[in-house]
Amino acid sequence: MVDRFCDPLICDFLFADEPLHIQPLTSPDFARACFVSELLCTRVASAPTLPLSNPHAWGFDNRRQKTAGNYLFSHRMTLNQLTLGVGVLEVTETMENAAEPDPEQAVTICHDLRFMYDSVKRQILVVMDVPETEHVIIQTAESDSAIEGYIFLATFRRRELRDLIRNRRAELSISTLMKELIGSVHTSRMRSCPTCGGGPASACTCYARLAATRRAKHLFDPDLFKFSIIQDFGDYFGVTSKVLYDRGKRMSRSKLGAQLSLRANYDPDVAERLRNWSLTKFARGQHEWPNPSLRLTGGSRRQSQYDDAVVMYGEDGDRELLKERSPIEQLEPLLDQLSTLHIEDDDDDEDEDDGGGDVAVTEANLTEPGGEQYSHLLLSEPVAYDVASPVNSQVTSQMTNGGAPLRGMTMSPSMTTENSSTAPDWFQLQSSSDMLPAAGPDAQTVSSAFEAESLVVPLPSQQVPAPVAAVQSFSPGTTRTQVSILQDLQAARRRVRNRASANRSNQRKRAIRDKVAADLKNMKDRCEELRKEEVRLRAENMELRKSLRDPEAV
Repeated sequence: MVDRFCDPLICDFLFADEPLHIQPLTSPDFARACFVSELLCTRVASAPTLPLSNPHAWGFDNRRQKTAGNYLFSHRMTLNQLTLGVGVLEVTETMENAAEPDPEQAVTICHDLRFMYDSVKRQILVVMDVPETEHVIIQTAESDSAIEGYIFLATFRRRELRDLIRNRRAELSISTLMKELIGSVHTSRMRSCPTCGGGPASACTCYARLAATRRAKHLFDPDLFKFSIIQDFGDYFGVTSKVLYDRGKRMSRSKLGAQLSLRANYDPDVAERLRNWSLTKFARGQHEWPNPSLRLTGGSRRQSQYDDAVVMYGEDGDRELLKERSPIEQLEPLLDQLSTLHIEDDDDDEDEDDGGGDVAVTEANLTEPGGEQYSHLLLSEPVAYDVASPVNSQVTSQMTNGGAPLRGMTMSPSMTTENSSTAPDWFQLQSSSDMLPAAGPDAQTVSSAFEAESLVVPLPSQQVPAPVAAVQSFSPGTTRTQVSILQDLQAARRRVRNRASANRSNQRKRAIRDKVAADLKNMKDRCEELRKEEVRLRAENMELRKSLRDPEAV
């Protein structure tokens, strides 16, 4: 659908300078609507008197609340296989199990929208206006007769998105749009950076730094992209989706949102449902509009009085989301150069589904070595994670294992980062006094996620014992550093695994060869028996022929 933006007519229609002003769904202008879609989802409040996704402070108890909405699309023009038009999304929230629903308690919000529908690819792109803000919401969905599509949802500033598409129309693609999404949403003035915790007005360079230092398999950082989508969805609707299932099969982690089914014939009278949208919301704080960050304008930062903690589940690749943010993450560029962060993951890249390289926290790998530390993070026990401020998350009680921090996720209290003038250039840390707390005068101890003893870096004024200097020095001329020992250990493990795999392969081949030899011997024995039987039958046949020629001779 993005390649259609190159057409100036489509671009100017979808990304106009001003928002639409359309009457509600009851307007007679939409009597000839060609497509209607119904949105249904249910949410449960975690505590009494907490609002969900409405601008009013509801005082309901912990009963289920239902959000129902209707998409209504109306044709305006047709260009070959493309259909352009306008419409409305009307969302109404009521109590699901209320004996007598009170119409006064129902909250209705209308979103004016423009849409583009491709009848050949059966894809639809919707650009919705956010009420009372300068933002737009982009929704894309695609469907096949046998495959259920997904909604992709993200928010942009109207003028920034318009300038992006118009200025880079000739080279626009999905990849560039995702990059610009990260650059616009991740470092925008709407909220703080989800990686470094910097203010919205600061010039955050986390994406550029991580893209240059991480061994990412994509041109963009999928973690930041995922954070942006989750936060946009959670900020605006007050909810986020759990693991999605399609016909009992778990779907990819990169598909967030709700499922949408579209009819192949584009029937105007058929209403399709958004299915498998199981949403849960944990909210705490004041009863205010659930997306205060969207109201920030002019680059000023204002403390949000509505502190959201959206439930995250242990789906594929959520290890980064479940662990506590600690100062050790700021040493990732150094540790990446030392090749010590993914010692065990380097050999399993070929078995990954989507290139994430992360370890899933599921019941299956809890039985593996080292999986016991994640036994408290099962899917049946959702972990609250503050996506509004993940660095300064207040939900840290569930990030521990039996009251003790998880191994490799915290820093030693005796840590220091004084830079030695004799250390190599690649070991120099930037702003070390701001990154790590001060420590004692002895040595600096860096705690990392790999299973090895701590790396002890002596200060220049210290006299290092001989065993420590021989093993744990970071001098470029040292022949046996701890890093080289770990690399040799990794290579040895790889050789052992390769030898074991070759041994198993040879055993399988030998078993197959023995079986074929045994079958061949049995076939030879059977052939010998058949030959003997043939000789006997020939002799009997000759006797019978003689008797027929000369009956008296018998």
